[in-house]
Amino acid sequence: MGGGPGDDRPGISPTTIVTTPRPSGIPGAYAENVSAAAPVAPPGPTARRIAAPIAVGVAAATGCIALAVLDPSDRGPVICPFRALTGLDCPGCGMTRAVSHVVRGQVGTAVDYNALMVLAVPVALYLYLTWLASLWGRRLPPLRLGPRATAVVIAAGVGFAVVRNLPFGPGRYLNSDPGRL
Repeated sequence: MGGGPGDDRPGISPTTIVTTPRPSGIPGAYAENVSAAAPVAPPGPTARRIAAPIAVGVAAATGCIALAVLDPSDRGPVICPFRALTGLDCPGCGMTRAVSHVVRGQVGTAVDYNALMVLAVPVALYLYLTWLASLWGRRLPPLRLGPRATAVVIAAGVGFAVVRNLPFGPGRYLNSDPGRL
């Protein structure tokens, strides 16, 4: 029995043979086959894997800083195509102004501009943290919606789009421009 550098056994290279000390009760030396492809825990994310989440985080932080410094509530031009064509708010109308007020700590005013966006901020932050944690091999509990919950979320979005365009009741407070109605 070989096991040294000149071993000619098929399928076993000299680098995969490891001579180990003899355990008690077993006579002689023995060889143990060690796979070169043994799983090794990754030390952390590579630059390539972390580039996208870092770019998203930098872009979001830059946008939040810009919205904290600049005031998008200055009655500039309407940039929503749906609102420009119909005069009605889509579910996304007022999001920029709402984010501007959230980063300034004015959550009540942000709700006036777009209540759904204010509810979506914690969800978006959690999803981003889940993405980052997965790069380090950590798992946060996933956000999963069943069919009923998905239907509720869609119905809430449609209901919000309808109610915010009513000229009376809650529509007066939920449209993207509280002074408009």
